[in-house]
Amino acid sequence: MDYTNRASAAGSSNYNPEPFYRPTSGDTGNYNEQLGKDIIQASQYVYMIDSPINYGGDIIEREGWELFGRKKLPNYESYWVKFVVPNTDRPHSINPKPGYNEDVQEISQLSYAVFKCFNYIYKNIGILRDIDDFESCYIQLGKITDLIEQFLLKFLIYKKKVTYEDIQKQIVEKLSVPETINKKISNTKNDIIDNLEKGRNISFWIFSKSEIIKDFYKVDDKLFQQIRNYRNIIIHSCPLFQYAGTKVP
Repeated sequence: MDYTNRASAAGSSNYNPEPFYRPTSGDTGNYNEQLGKDIIQASQYVYMIDSPINYGGDIIEREGWELFGRKKLPNYESYWVKFVVPNTDRPHSINPKPGYNEDVQEISQLSYAVFKCFNYIYKNIGILRDIDDFESCYIQLGKITDLIEQFLLKFLIYKKKVTYEDIQKQIVEKLSVPETINKKISNTKNDIIDNLEKGRNISFWIFSKSEIIKDFYKVDDKLFQQIRNYRNIIIHSCPLFQYAGTKVP
């Protein structure tokens, strides 16, 4: 593959990175011959998920990119090139740079976790052997909904669109309005007995991340909650008959 022709797509048409390792004439170390050739030619590479050695993603990102990322999640690469790569020690290693900002590190880990969950689902969804395999994939889908909301919230804070003080203020405002609390209790109390009978946990939300995120991003909170509800049934209901026949979101 000609990686140089893809440089403009990565927003780095003038980028000509130095290879991080060149074998010397006296180097007799044991290294894969093809990898050695890749390293020698490293100055031709740009940072793309499927680029060789440390110019590309890790083993999970490379696998997932071919499995689903290239067609289903192409924006992941653009985000990875512009946000993740500059904060790593590439091309020397894929580890974070010294003095790595903690907020940036958490955002990078959250996006990677979302990608990893999708990779698990796409690897296994076509070879389901039984209900346990299905449950494992669906639990990953539930994790994705939580991770996406956390990622978006942390990114808003990082970009200074929202502050922790803003969040605190919104929570205090909601707690200070009796009508808000009474409405939430009214919407919840009808489900309490039903949940207890079926052995489910009871949740009571005063405030959620989605209430902050929706002012900046279009997120299908209703779908997310349907997925979470079914995920919770899988996790907390041991007998299969407790959720047999329940519509899968």
